[in-house]
Amino acid sequence: MKNQKTTHGGYGKKQPTPKQNKKKQPKKIPEKPQEEKQPIDNQPKNNKKTEQKPNQGKNQGKNQQKNQGKKQGKKQQQQKQGQKKEQEQKQKQKSVSGWEHEGLVTFLGFLLLAYFVIAILIARYYLRGVYGLSDALWACNFLLPHAMWYIDLIAYFITGEFPIGSASYIVWPETPKLELFTTTHHLWFIPLCLTVISFKDKIRFKSWIFASLAMISITSISRFFLPKSVILDDGSTYVLNINMGHNFWDDTPIDFLHTFDNSPPLIYLTFLNFVGSFGFNLIGYLVTAPISHLLAPKLKKD
Repeated sequence: MKNQKTTHGGYGKKQPTPKQNKKKQPKKIPEKPQEEKQPIDNQPKNNKKTEQKPNQGKNQGKNQQKNQGKKQGKKQQQQKQGQKKEQEQKQKQKSVSGWEHEGLVTFLGFLLLAYFVIAILIARYYLRGVYGLSDALWACNFLLPHAMWYIDLIAYFITGEFPIGSASYIVWPETPKLELFTTTHHLWFIPLCLTVISFKDKIRFKSWIFASLAMISITSISRFFLPKSVILDDGSTYVLNINMGHNFWDDTPIDFLHTFDNSPPLIYLTFLNFVGSFGFNLIGYLVTAPISHLLAPKLKKD
């Protein structure tokens, strides 16, 4: 029994193994949390990656939506601009009522061309030969001669005299009847121009400026390249004096206009253009411009 006790007690005293086990366990314990930490350390990384992917998708979606919105906005703007242009063109076509009668305008243009070729060129060549063609150089497309014609005719029917003298040749006995017919454009040319212009636009101030510049060039050419008069085959004298390049009409009773008739070309042409542009043409413009504004349609400004 003693042996048993001693052995039991000795057995009980001999318990180094559990102590050794306790010492070993702490060595193994850190290994287990390390294994457990690895997934713990990896989890946030995986979570970050998983969190970044949906954000990137959202950003890409937003960018695509923005780009699509911009493209659609540009297309809409282009469509609106195109619609505006079409509307403006339609409004212009509607507002310019005269172009509804485009055939009439074309007919009047051909009629004027035929009159110029037949009545001016052929008739004057038939009457005076080659020198008659010089009448085509008269600036009859200007308001100046036509306006003076109106003044002369109105005064002639009232008083029996021509105050300016521009239309006095119509009562000369030596004036051929064919030439009288070819001068009728002085009566209807301005109304025709006002009618045609009113179909499209109005007489503007720049038209007077261009007419003044053209008058300078035309009167200069007439003075330096055309004679004042020529002797025809029958011995008669035919006075050219195209565009009054040499002097004012001899039948003009206004002494002021003859002040520089015999002066050097530079002095006379300066006086002629000053009186013509700032006198007759400017007065004619101030009269006809308001008429064209009344006749012309209300055009929309660009």
